[in-house]
Amino acid sequence: MKMNYARDKKRVDYFESAARSSAGLPTKKEEGAVNGNGNGPSRRRKVKVPMVAGSEFSGQLELIVDGEEVFIVSLVNPRGNPSL
Repeated sequence: MKMNYARDKKRVDYFESAARSSAGLPTKKEEGAVNGNGNGPSRRRKVKVPMVAGSEFSGQLELIVDGEEVFIVSLVNPRGNPSL
């Protein structure tokens, strides 16, 4: 497997941005990303993000969004079985 820092960084940024968007929070690039909407403490949200943008038939990552932090929970393959 060939490693490419720039490509892999873009992929990680995609997952973070998609997770924040699914959780209803602004992305890092938008202003006011601290603690959700700025009206108090944020809460954790569990979201699923497709491995390939725009494809519902690829695997999905389950992620937890907690304020500005994004954590990987598990990888779910298209059949719905957790892989991690």
